[in-house]
Amino acid sequence: MDTISIIGSCISRDLFNSKVISDYKKFFELYTYHGRSTFISLMQEPFSFNKKDIELENKVDTTFIEDDFKKEGINRLAKYAPNYLMIDILFDVIFGVICLNDGNIISNNTWNLPKTSFYKYLNHEKDFKILTIADNSQKYFNLYKNNIDLFFDFLDEFCENTKVILNSVRHVSSYVDVKGDVVNNNSRFKNECFDNIYFLKLENYIIDNFDVSVMTFNNNYLADVSHMWGLAPHHYEKSFYRDKFNKLKDIVFKDKISNNNILLEGFKNLVNKNVLLNMRNRILDDEKNFFKRENINLKRKTNHLSQK
Repeated sequence: MDTISIIGSCISRDLFNSKVISDYKKFFELYTYHGRSTFISLMQEPFSFNKKDIELENKVDTTFIEDDFKKEGINRLAKYAPNYLMIDILFDVIFGVICLNDGNIISNNTWNLPKTSFYKYLNHEKDFKILTIADNSQKYFNLYKNNIDLFFDFLDEFCENTKVILNSVRHVSSYVDVKGDVVNNNSRFKNECFDNIYFLKLENYIIDNFDVSVMTFNNNYLADVSHMWGLAPHHYEKSFYRDKFNKLKDIVFKDKISNNNILLEGFKNLVNKNVLLNMRNRILDDEKNFFKRENINLKRKTNHLSQK
């Protein structure tokens, strides 16, 4: 069974949720998940904080903030180094980052952070600046590139045998309602679909510069009003998750074939080397035996002549 970790969103995490893919445990063991965090924040130094300042009623929400501050995604990868790492860049686009006046950078977790006393203090003191790709595309993209480079450098050093799989993300423009009808022209979805140009830009930088396998996005998918996490342009219909999981299995299957071919080629080379070595040894042995026979014959002739 292959081991896998995730840095990304529910788009990737739900592929390893038994309520979504009931048989995923037959194929993968999920090691770690780092969510609601940007790659920019992930590659910063750990940020010191008082846990009471980020505590929320939902402990899971608190944990996401805490992990982002501590940069736990990096720590866990270094510790476990799974066979595969699935990443997606949803939060790099929809969250952005908070640049603090002391130089620290954390994820702008708009879902949970504004509910904390930590955020309320920051907002009161004006001790931060929010940076998003929509507001300042070039500055954000440059910061993103620098930290993605650091991330893959980290993988090269600490997870050299981990294969990276990029799970492509897009916002969809339509959804299926409770009756099964397709709803178009939703104003919220229309606005959020503008994010797709940013998803494409950030993903292409990874694809163009690093060795990753890509789980492409089929634009025919719809969102689902009955999704367990609620209606959103990235909460898709059920067929999306099964299709993506099949793509994942296909990537892993081809990867194993490739690895087996490399091993087979190495074995063939080793066999060929051994064959050549054996041939060389046989030739040397034949030469040694020839000279031995010649020496014996010479001794015989010498002995025969001496006897005359």
